[in-house]
Amino acid sequence: MKKITKVLAVLVLALSSMSPLFAKDKDLYASAPKEVRERIAAADKYIADKQYASANGVLGLDDNEYIILKRTDLYTRYFVMSMMHQMFALKNLKPDEDLMELRRQVSYGSQDMDFAMTMYNPVEVITSYAEEHGMSPVLNLALGHYYFDTLIRYGDKWLENVNEMVKKANTNFAAAYEAGVYNKTYLDEYGELLINISDAVTACEVFAKSVSLVSNDPRTWFNYAVSALYANKLDTAVTAAKNAIKYKDPDPDFDLDAYLLLVDVYRQKKDNTNATKTIQQARKAYPDAALPLLYEGHDYNINGNVTKATECFVKAYQIDSSDDTLKRAIDSYHIYGQIDAGIEFCKTCIEFQAENPNPRSMLYYMMFQLYLIKGDKESAEDAITKAEESLAEATDANYARKTFKDVRASFDF
Repeated sequence: MKKITKVLAVLVLALSSMSPLFAKDKDLYASAPKEVRERIAAADKYIADKQYASANGVLGLDDNEYIILKRTDLYTRYFVMSMMHQMFALKNLKPDEDLMELRRQVSYGSQDMDFAMTMYNPVEVITSYAEEHGMSPVLNLALGHYYFDTLIRYGDKWLENVNEMVKKANTNFAAAYEAGVYNKTYLDEYGELLINISDAVTACEVFAKSVSLVSNDPRTWFNYAVSALYANKLDTAVTAAKNAIKYKDPDPDFDLDAYLLLVDVYRQKKDNTNATKTIQQARKAYPDAALPLLYEGHDYNINGNVTKATECFVKAYQIDSSDDTLKRAIDSYHIYGQIDAGIEFCKTCIEFQAENPNPRSMLYYMMFQLYLIKGDKESAEDAITKAEESLAEATDANYARKTFKDVRASFDF
């Protein structure tokens, strides 16, 4: 499985803007005045038709906390262009237009700017409203979402320190959560934040509430499994990971991750039998994917079958000759002390990379490290020389010379 690292520190499948809702969510606006609910309902109809500018128009003035929440959500989730999340452009899309593609075109300057930017700073809007009407859990939710979304999209490139943004997102989400003001979408965001700040126990509780509202979203189940794994609630993690597989994410990469997460949970439980069974299920579901083969190879190394491990690793590398695939295989050999087998694996892969100097250079570089571990300095010298020669083919001699001069220095070699 892809190492669990993404937005801040932990890979959780992105839920905040892309995950579809598979069932009816909790009505977050049920307590709003009738006239406000009508405005929000009208906006929702426009949103369903991708008429985002019109949705903003029917919301009217920011004269109610629920309108502020809805408008903050609208701007942050459906913008065509955002400048520091304080100026936004919304657009009524044509039937054949895709929001994500429009954003990409805007970022590359290939899209006509046929839309207007609007100043909208949710922090200022909420602060001003709260000064007159008082702070409320609804406004806390709006702020929690805003800081979370800004954190996801801008990270340390925004106007405030990342730690402050995390703190504000967490404080406001927690206030809304404790007051019972949330729906599935915001619970998922809050849970994602909690995993990233290593509060896996609370994240577990939050994702449990989320799946109680909408029980068939595989991404929520996946994140529930991640939080349960980190909280050492392994039986819960097994159930959640199985449900992530059961409800099958439409994106095959995410779906495959669910299988491999379940393998990781079983390994944590020391249940190698079910770990192996799950790997085979992943191989059957995704026969042309490299990751299940890497997991299978690692499984063979665990059980001391180096020959079978190498067969799997070679097949995986033939499917995906990325540095990540190579490093995963080498790590497995290293962990289980199979240094000679790792060297032979590299030699085998070099044979079918004869015409590809860049990956060939990386293979020789890995051999260099393995020879150093083995204490064979003569072979290490030969490997690093060939790594440099291969990189020179891919780039130029000066760059290769400088690169491997630095490599040698880092290894004191």
